[in-house]
Amino acid sequence: PAPLSLVHYAPKNPPADVDSKKAFPFRNAHFIASPAKATSLLGWTCERDLDTILRESYESFQTRGEGSKEKSFSSDQVLLAAA
Repeated sequence: PAPLSLVHYAPKNPPADVDSKKAFPFRNAHFIASPAKATSLLGWTCERDLDTILRESYESFQTRGEGSKEKSFSSDQVLLAAA
């Protein structure tokens, strides 16, 4: 594999030609998910383990053909060029 390089940038000033509503990591709101509230208020418990959930998600991803679809990294290129 090609060497990996880390690029640092100022997330408060994304390039003007990047749609901040779609481009990671420029989100207009925090994205945090936790089952804590469902557990405490509803008594919910997870019936499957994480390995099973991840395997099933990956299999579904592949079954839908997502793994072979053409990917666009155009926003990434814009962000890296502006860093």
